[in-house]
Amino acid sequence: MVNSNTHRIYLIGMMASGKSTVGKLLASRLGYSFVDMDAEIEEKSGKSVSDIFRDEGEEHFRQVESQLLISLSQESKIVISTGGGTPIQSGGIEKMLTTGRVIWLKVSMDTIFARLKNDISRPLAQNITKNKLSRIVRSRNPIYKQAEIKVWNKSELEDVVEKIMFKL
Repeated sequence: MVNSNTHRIYLIGMMASGKSTVGKLLASRLGYSFVDMDAEIEEKSGKSVSDIFRDEGEEHFRQVESQLLISLSQESKIVISTGGGTPIQSGGIEKMLTTGRVIWLKVSMDTIFARLKNDISRPLAQNITKNKLSRIVRSRNPIYKQAEIKVWNKSELEDVVEKIMFKL
């Protein structure tokens, strides 16, 4: 079942791939704590991710995100829902691969687009087009593919978590 070396589990994947939803249930099943990185950044800064992007820029957000990742990589018995861009920035994927188990939640581009097309809460989703989403997916997939565990999130939530539990 769960490998004894599994102290930290990082969920990576595109925005709207279900990392937070799956992460909460997975953490509960494992008896681990759960952290959603975007929610943690919002709580600590007192601003939404969109407001941080608008007021301080994406580069500042990515710096805060990288620092949080370093901090979380010291925690034990934790499931971490990363932001979609976390693995891409400042050696993020390398940090995750060397400090825990990395799980890529895969979702079809059509599903992501359907979930994002009316989402104004995510800076990169605002005014999203299929073409823009396709460019983001193509740029991120080579990084995401480095995850040791890959699970399609296209079935019932319990089934997705069961597949992850089996692979841990």
